[in-house]
Amino acid sequence: MAVLLMLMFRHRGVLLPQQIAPVYTFGAPALFCDGALGCCSACSIGPDGSEACTLGGSLLSRLGLRDDAIRSIMMARDIVPRAFSCDYSLLAEILRGWGPNWKDHTCLTGGATGEGRRQLYVHIGRMFVLQPSTVLKFVTEPNPHLPLLPQQAEVYELMPRPTLASAMAAARYRAAQGLRSLNELNDAAGGIGSSDVETQAGLGPALSLIALGRPARHIEEVLAAIMDGPHPLDSLGDPGAYGPAGSISRYHNPDNYTLALGRLLAERRDGAASRLSGGAGFVVPKKASQHRPFFPPPSPSASVDGGDSAEAATVAQQ
Repeated sequence: MAVLLMLMFRHRGVLLPQQIAPVYTFGAPALFCDGALGCCSACSIGPDGSEACTLGGSLLSRLGLRDDAIRSIMMARDIVPRAFSCDYSLLAEILRGWGPNWKDHTCLTGGATGEGRRQLYVHIGRMFVLQPSTVLKFVTEPNPHLPLLPQQAEVYELMPRPTLASAMAAARYRAAQGLRSLNELNDAAGGIGSSDVETQAGLGPALSLIALGRPARHIEEVLAAIMDGPHPLDSLGDPGAYGPAGSISRYHNPDNYTLALGRLLAERRDGAASRLSGGAGFVVPKKASQHRPFFPPPSPSASVDGGDSAEAATVAQQ
């Protein structure tokens, strides 16, 4: 609702771009299609492969907004953000037969992203994927994290043009994962050595690329892989996914979004306090102790996990 109101006020001229703060959504579904990403029924592809669109860019750019005006956060296994933006290839022709509006629905014809992907709607703005900590009680799966992302609790931003530091970190991660894949293949081959495995396979470092897959060409391809893994139909087909203890409820529960984000913030706070104090409690100076401490000591009642938590900071008693 906040996204729709913001876009409506901007379209009607009620608000100027500089008056609009970023809108954050948590577990929200995709809502837009025609022209949302700058590719629509009004677009055409020239002989040289160039794209011409009479609408003049994406929905946000036409409203004079940056792409980070909308920041959508989705839990790694939340089904709701995937519901309308997953692959609808099996149902696309059935849905297009419902009437003229559906027949010309750009997303169902594969023209929304320019990749021929059939879906109901697309996400706009920046996308963030929240992978919750496995110590949280609502995370019961043995492998709750997405295989596309590093296997650790964090909030990951999908960036169309990653920074140099991000690209280098991704390269190091892929190299480490590739080495692990070679080691696993070495173990399966009876410990003949990674160099021998590479020689026998005739692929060398390409083995790691086979295990990890090629790098994505653009952000839409990454987002499509996340929306389809796991596919919502797989979740809906699992009888255990329903009810208060099912995965549908657990990963879309607003309280669990709060718990997952709170856990990450607490871990960062504890790590920062430990680095500043050298392992001892961080003491706020006398004058500053009259105000809220920068690293407040966690209370049992405010624990993000409902369990015991070690104190990360202490305030000097005056």
